[in-house]
Amino acid sequence: MSGTQFVKMNEEEFVKEAVGIVEKAQSHGVYLRILGSLATYICSLNNGYANLFKSLERFGEGKPLFTDLDLAGYSKQSGAINKFFHELSFRPDTMVNGMFGHKRLIHYHPQNKYHVDVFLNKLEFSHDVEFGEKPGSGRLELDWPTITATDIVLEKLQIHQINRKDLIDLITLLMAHDVHERFDKNTIDGSYITKILSDDWGF
Repeated sequence: MSGTQFVKMNEEEFVKEAVGIVEKAQSHGVYLRILGSLATYICSLNNGYANLFKSLERFGEGKPLFTDLDLAGYSKQSGAINKFFHELSFRPDTMVNGMFGHKRLIHYHPQNKYHVDVFLNKLEFSHDVEFGEKPGSGRLELDWPTITATDIVLEKLQIHQINRKDLIDLITLLMAHDVHERFDKNTIDGSYITKILSDDWGF
């Protein structure tokens, strides 16, 4: 893990700031939702599994839990997202945003405490995890302040060469949520996961 950049805030401060960003964005009509490890942590907080998440030590003994803030948004709001972070005094990654701004945006905290990675419409790595293309008709509206627990599970399952930290996220999610055959904010939607995996056998 040498060279890994960690968030320069404790867990409670980071959660409060991240949720505040999502909340403020929503008040501006901008849809942002937390994904990744922080989403797992927030879900485990809500369901009483925060101590399990911490005790499993994602990066090893004594290491911080988080490296950055990952968010999901809609490409139709990319301009509004850039304006929103500018108003928060975050610095844009002009090269990444210029080349890949239709699907990904990066902004840096004004005191360099962390950076924000915004994935637009979908998470696109080993397999795609789709969120939709515009406000009002996508999956980002299904939960708050994170993407759904179902989509977090898919985010982790799509990784071909999965590592310790992502396995810990999966363990915590599956411990903290029952799997049902329908959508519910407090459970994992097994029917939706089945549909996605049956359409993509590599997944």
